[in-house]
Amino acid sequence: MSAELTRADKIRLLDDIAQIENLMARYQYSDTAGMSTEKADLFAQETPGARLELPLVGIYDGIESIRSFYTGVGRFVQGDRRGHLNVHTLTTPVIEVAGDGKTAQGVWLSPGVATMPDRALWAWVKYGIDFVREAGVWRIWHFRVYRIFSVAPGESWAQPPTPFSPKLPPELLPDRPADGDYHYSPDHEALHMPAPPEPYDTWDEELAYVK
Repeated sequence: MSAELTRADKIRLLDDIAQIENLMARYQYSDTAGMSTEKADLFAQETPGARLELPLVGIYDGIESIRSFYTGVGRFVQGDRRGHLNVHTLTTPVIEVAGDGKTAQGVWLSPGVATMPDRALWAWVKYGIDFVREAGVWRIWHFRVYRIFSVAPGESWAQPPTPFSPKLPPELLPDRPADGDYHYSPDHEALHMPAPPEPYDTWDEELAYVK
């Protein structure tokens, strides 16, 4: 954004950032409560190109594919939710709203836990997310989860990670493979991925966190 912001512009920008932070917080609270359909409702419903990318799973293209995945997981994976608990906190946000006010980008670090009746894990991830404004309301447009590490409590994440690949039924399979993956390993350097967004004036598809 090259032009100097007026006081009104600054107030509007702060309001946009607060709305985006609330949107992400609603997503996380819905995730903890196992409210899969509600998570899908937070994505762009009318804007083409909604995308969801999950490590070890893949990419879901379009709001109908995203909704089918979330509602399917709610039935298949969680079904009876006794013993299930996912908690992901949101920290260190970097949010940039486009100069034209139509889109935004944000990244977060997210320390969390994933719990099933027979397994508990520390699950630390990063988020790289693009947002779009629909009818004056901010929506998630492209949502990508980047792993940092996952490990059972009491175990060291400095050990080589245990191979893990979720088994999904055919109706929950992604539309295409994920664009690579990262997991902490003592054998390589940590990646600066996703990079925090830089200021920009208008949307360019090359900026997208999910291609």
